[in-house]
Amino acid sequence: MNDPENMADSTQMLERVEELVSLLVDDALSDDRFEELTALLEKSLEARSRYVEAIQLHVDLQEYYSRRTLPERGAPVLGLLGAEVRCDLMSPNDSAVGGLDASGLDTGS
Repeated sequence: MNDPENMADSTQMLERVEELVSLLVDDALSDDRFEELTALLEKSLEARSRYVEAIQLHVDLQEYYSRRTLPERGAPVLGLLGAEVRCDLMSPNDSAVGGLDASGLDTGS
């Protein structure tokens, strides 16, 4: 049976690994924190597994978003998310409609 105290320690350790990996991939890991991450990885198979998972997620996200392009002007605002929202419903040259001008401000009509 698992000791709850060891489980809590393990959970905290894995959370710390995730924090340190996040700093690593953001190129913000100090030398002291690098040494801490190295020690955690040397000490624990779970930490090494979590490290590999976190790095793989980072790589997968980079690959996914590097293939995506930003929508052109007038394209759906949430096009990257697949939403059907249009941002070109009213251009700045359109006259006020329904009491709103092209910027969405109330015209008082």
